[in-house]
Amino acid sequence: MGNRITIKVDDAEISVNKRNQHRQISSSLLVGIILLPYVFSWFTLHKGYSTTARVLSLIYMTLALIISGPLLILTIPLSLLGIICAMISNN
Repeated sequence: MGNRITIKVDDAEISVNKRNQHRQISSSLLVGIILLPYVFSWFTLHKGYSTTARVLSLIYMTLALIISGPLLILTIPLSLLGIICAMISNN
């Protein structure tokens, strides 16, 4: 009886499942999570997504940050070096 709600009005009886309905992750959101997890994983925290979808997307985002973190740290000095070299060569 725990997952059903029964409503009685006069002689009519309506019985409805109380089970939570979760949103499916759309294909565009899935592609966004795979390509830019730092941005799109947060959308699964909106109301309606299952706990499993939230946990998996945030774990994937965390792994992506751990893996790409050192790469991001290296790209900033290399970008600055490229800008400095371009400025020197233009003079």
